[in-house]
Amino acid sequence: MEVYQTVTIEEMKVWLTIILGLGLLSFAPARADEEPSTRPTPAPSADVRAMAAAGNELGLKTFLAIKNDEGNTIVSPASLWSAITLLRAVGDERIDNAIDQAVTWPLPAERRYAALADWTAAISQTPAPGQADHDLNLFADKGDPKPRDKVPDKAPDASPDASLAMHQAVWRAKQSSKAGIDEHRLPNGFVELSDLADFTQTEPFAKIANAWVAKASSGKIDSMLNAGEVKENTRVMAANVLHFRARWAGQFGTETDEFSASATTPETFATSTGRAVTVQMMHHDMQIEYDEDASIKWIVLPYYSVGNRQYSMVLILPAKPENKLDDLKLTRESLSALLKSGSFVRSWEFEISDRIAANTERLKKDPALTPEDVERNSDEFLKTLKRDLPGKVVSISLPRFTVRTHDDLTGSIPNLSKNFASVIQSTMVAVDEKGTEAVAATVTSGLFGGGFGGPEASFRADRPFLFLIRENTTGSIIFIGRINDPTK
Repeated sequence: MEVYQTVTIEEMKVWLTIILGLGLLSFAPARADEEPSTRPTPAPSADVRAMAAAGNELGLKTFLAIKNDEGNTIVSPASLWSAITLLRAVGDERIDNAIDQAVTWPLPAERRYAALADWTAAISQTPAPGQADHDLNLFADKGDPKPRDKVPDKAPDASPDASLAMHQAVWRAKQSSKAGIDEHRLPNGFVELSDLADFTQTEPFAKIANAWVAKASSGKIDSMLNAGEVKENTRVMAANVLHFRARWAGQFGTETDEFSASATTPETFATSTGRAVTVQMMHHDMQIEYDEDASIKWIVLPYYSVGNRQYSMVLILPAKPENKLDDLKLTRESLSALLKSGSFVRSWEFEISDRIAANTERLKKDPALTPEDVERNSDEFLKTLKRDLPGKVVSISLPRFTVRTHDDLTGSIPNLSKNFASVIQSTMVAVDEKGTEAVAATVTSGLFGGGFGGPEASFRADRPFLFLIRENTTGSIIFIGRINDPTK
């Protein structure tokens, strides 16, 4: 019998607080061919931070409640939070009461839905429709809802290096009355598609919903619902599609930003059941945020950032190869304690970015310096920053993978009544040498009354591991996953 080291709740609080509570310390590098922005990085508002924390808590509780010992598990807390908040906005009193049993709302209704739009804009690459003026009115006309702004033929791609697009849709049963919807709840234009539907025709409606999801996800999720997942007694359905794409970033955007494809080799990965499978293992040495103790080790891989959006991937492993993920004893209590203590902290990556920008501006204003002098001085300044940089040069080994999941989350959301609501989520996460693409589609239904020298550390993910994709400035967790077998 193997004996594994366990981690107490208090220990979990310590290392998870380091990872999450302080903002998942990671770089916000500028493009190598762009000058760093001199604009200050604004802190999210208190309402946005409150929405981010509540969404994280619901998503992590749901993730931990899913029992999947052999397969992979992925949840998008951001997509789940958006869809369930949207359902709460358009549901009737019975649906609202059912959701309120499962969700602790951080804000009163009069601020909640404007904050939803602000939070969406804060984590997305482009502002959410209606975010600027908050013209609170779900439907432009005062009568029955009609299709409004349809999803574009291709999801917005604001940058080839980093983008996060979110889309929302609402369908109401044809036999329902409009009295159940409070028009003041949502910013005008926030819902891209609002239409009437005949949910009793389950197969035709599944095709309608799947077509919308496929278009919003650029074809990455082309079969969201089957006819059996559409309930004939559905009163209203709210959907969210989240599409994230980003390239790996090196230090300040000046170092190698990708894993070299030539370094990728077939190697063995030990699955959660002990079965050995062959994966394509990527390799790269880079200076990143890293820490370990007797129980766990973790790293933060930065993505290219555009504007004020800061994205990163956190990877977590048990410290010893013989230990298992289950031995970390992740609990809702420890994660909830972490999330409640978390707040926005101006992390060191923002300080470094601002210092680079300020130094460059100062040099440009010196008439005695030529452009060559400015470039030479900037290079020396960058080298000085790198010497003082936190973290270590880590030898990273990470499997290349594409994982898809489809889960009915209704039973995994504590206290959510199946008689009044259902939640289904599909995800796709692809990781390769260039970066990451991740897509989530969530459908919620309200039912009727019913280069720095040698490596100093090694992070070899050749066994089950956890990952999180996060927008750092708000603290929002976009995806969280457990990879038991990258080949599935």
